[in-house]
Amino acid sequence: MLAAYAAWTCDDALITFRCVRNWLAGDGLGFNPGDRVESFSNFLFVVLLAPCELVGADLFTAANVLGIAATACQLALLVWLLARCDMPLVVIAFAAALLATDRVAVVWATGGLETAVHGALVLAVLALQLEQPQRIRTLAGLHVALAASRPEGIVFAIVWFAHLAITRRTNELRRALNWFLPLVALVLAARLLYYGELLANPYRAKVDGVHTLEFGPGYALAFLRRMGLYGVAALASVPLVVLAARGWRGGGRVRAPLVLATAMLVVQLAAVIASGGDYMTDFRLLAPVVGTYYVAVACLAALAWRSRTLALVALATFTAGHAYRQLAPAPVFATAPPPAEHKQILTIARDQANQFARALATFTQPGDAVLADWAGYMAYGHQLRVVDATGLVSTHIARDFYVRPADERLPGHARWPTIEFMRRERFAVIFPKLNTRPPEDPEIDEHSPDRRRDYPFLHVTIFVGDGRYLRFFTALDADELARRATHARVCFRPAFGALTCIPPAAAPAPH
Repeated sequence: MLAAYAAWTCDDALITFRCVRNWLAGDGLGFNPGDRVESFSNFLFVVLLAPCELVGADLFTAANVLGIAATACQLALLVWLLARCDMPLVVIAFAAALLATDRVAVVWATGGLETAVHGALVLAVLALQLEQPQRIRTLAGLHVALAASRPEGIVFAIVWFAHLAITRRTNELRRALNWFLPLVALVLAARLLYYGELLANPYRAKVDGVHTLEFGPGYALAFLRRMGLYGVAALASVPLVVLAARGWRGGGRVRAPLVLATAMLVVQLAAVIASGGDYMTDFRLLAPVVGTYYVAVACLAALAWRSRTLALVALATFTAGHAYRQLAPAPVFATAPPPAEHKQILTIARDQANQFARALATFTQPGDAVLADWAGYMAYGHQLRVVDATGLVSTHIARDFYVRPADERLPGHARWPTIEFMRRERFAVIFPKLNTRPPEDPEIDEHSPDRRRDYPFLHVTIFVGDGRYLRFFTALDADELARRATHARVCFRPAFGALTCIPPAAAPAPH
């Protein structure tokens, strides 16, 4: 109910939506018609959304319904697994209540992304691995689905193989490898044949040529801080660690889920940090394993259950940490927006993309290319070629996008387009915006970042009605702008230069 009430759609979700539409329209499985670039990193979610598009369902709604359903499945799996592990009813109810009210689970149940589906798969793998480890083919299929859900999903197979090896299930380990490796090889071969790459493009854009160790320590520290392991919560956690060590030999059915859940949390943390991550710790690190995290919490609480005093300390500790993360989520870096503000920045209203598409139509022509730093909603609702400014949907990342300096990149995306790339591609629209700033208000002034002050491009402002203006840089020259001024008043200026306005015969009058 909380997730349905707070449902929202993230800008990145519209990248997936556009790929789904192109695929089913026969324009290829990519962001731009005809481009063989795997511009998404969630192939499984693309497959799940495809039937919804085929029957004419609204993808905004369909994606959020899938996320809410997957979150409900996580809750049901959590209760089922803890009950199978013979945990006290109070502990089961406690862990379920924490998951059901966790801000991370609630926020990322929607958003239009694959996060909740991925999290449900992670918890399903954990539950099946514990309760029915002999179902090798099913587990292999789930692990392949995890790898297709998000790039880092493949690391959970390491935990599976290690578990089989440590418990000396040699035959089952051999079967697991015989099923899993060919299936993964088949997926990678299909990707290589169609896209010419083994890795999804957004993943490559994050890791190619980027020194992830610059980011890793600060990212991990921020994650621990967001988890409430500083201050009072950190001190209160100490006796639980001691308790877990003391009760290890007598842990009974609690020991295996605690070990496996902890291993999954560790490999998730390592995989995301190794791939560079970003400043969305909740989304990258915790949301995919939030159900698994509460399995570990329940195990620690169950270990404490033999002593009522220690049990009360355990419940109070986890409740305090839970409340800390709900009420006071800290930004990862001083320059990063707070989580609530960041979510608001990323949220895309249902008709926002359509409004932007209509604004682009006042100036653009078929065959034009757009360079956008919000490629999700700026590319939705039209068929113009759109290149994301961070290289996520681009064919030549290393050639066309430079690695930003650490002080400019952290937090933020690793890459930014070169001026040579913008010139060579002759983008008609570069970094478009739709706002109420009139043409008299210059885009570049003495306060602009250095990289923008050096742009050798004209800045264009077009009135599009309702008091709003479409503003963008362009690689087109003044003569081409004049030829296009047929339906709207086109104003342009070079950096720090004079403003020129061309009134068309039938331009709408600003009001």
